[in-house]
Amino acid sequence: MDKIWYIIGASKGLGLALVNKLLEKGYKVAATSRSRSALEKAVGSQNEENFLPLEVDLTNPSSVAASIKATYDKFGKLDVVVNNAGYGIGGALEELSDNEIEQSFDVNLYGTINVIKGVLPYFRKAKAGYLMNISSMFGFYSGYGWSVYSSTKFAITGLSEGLARDLAPLGIKVTTIAPGGFRTNFLGDSAVFPSANIIDDYD
Repeated sequence: MDKIWYIIGASKGLGLALVNKLLEKGYKVAATSRSRSALEKAVGSQNEENFLPLEVDLTNPSSVAASIKATYDKFGKLDVVVNNAGYGIGGALEELSDNEIEQSFDVNLYGTINVIKGVLPYFRKAKAGYLMNISSMFGFYSGYGWSVYSSTKFAITGLSEGLARDLAPLGIKVTTIAPGGFRTNFLGDSAVFPSANIIDDYD
C-alpha cells in the first residue's frame, strides 16, 4: 500500500478505471489528463489526500517533467508509471492527413517516450521502479482501417521489449500490456476519430 502510482491518460477508459480502483484500495495516485477539470470531475472528491490531478501536455517534455516533479514534491517518491494515453484515428493510410498521422505518433509513442525519459533519472537513483506501457492487441495484429494506430502500438511493444533488457540491470521493470476490446468510453468519445477524408475505394 506504500506504492506511489503515476498514470497518464486518466480521465477516461482504462486509466480512469485504474485510478478509481487504486484510490479505493488506499494507494496514492498522481494522474494526468489534457484537462485537469475533466479529470477532477471524472474521479470525483474521493480520497483527495491521496490523489494528485495534473494537467499535462504529453507532447511537451517540460510539461511532463513538471508533473513528475509535482508528484515527488507531494508524495516523496514514485514507484509505478502507467503509460496509458491513447489517440485513435481510423481510416486507410491514404485517407489520413499528415497532421492526423503525426498527432497519433505524438500522443501514443512520443508522449510515452517523454514520460519514460522524464521518470528514468528518478528510477535509476532509486535503483527501482516499474514501467507499465499500454499497447494493444493492435500492437501485434492490425485490423482494417487501423494501420496508423497499429503502427504506434507496434512501436510501443518494441520499445518496451528493448527497455526491459536495458533497464533490468538497474532494478527497473518494464511490462507491456496489450488489451483487447473491453467496456470503456474510449470508442465513444474524443479519444477516437474517424478520418474526415473518405476514399470510396476503401469503403
